[in-house]
Amino acid sequence: MIAKAKDPADEVKISLITTQNDESPDQFEKQVEYLNNIEFGAAVAGITFDYRFDPTLHDRSISTDTGWFIILGRGLDFFQYSRGDAFELGTRLQEFRQVKAFGITYMRD
Repeated sequence: MIAKAKDPADEVKISLITTQNDESPDQFEKQVEYLNNIEFGAAVAGITFDYRFDPTLHDRSISTDTGWFIILGRGLDFFQYSRGDAFELGTRLQEFRQVKAFGITYMRD
């Protein structure tokens, strides 16, 4: 969504702080693989993406360098399950994905 909305000349940096998936070593490896894939894909669109793990993290929020602080009630897990079928519109177009009930609080300094 950011890649689609940003001006090609804009420099955008996204830093993700998340917790480590500790269900199993395989799950953690898959988590790191996915995050590295996001980093690579974002770079193609002119977006710098980095991440780090913080085991004390609990709340889900986004803060911006423009003063916005956004509290996400469900985190980013608000989409309903998608089969990933190539013919399902929601697979490629986010606006066609079904969502779960969720709340968002916006605050600005």
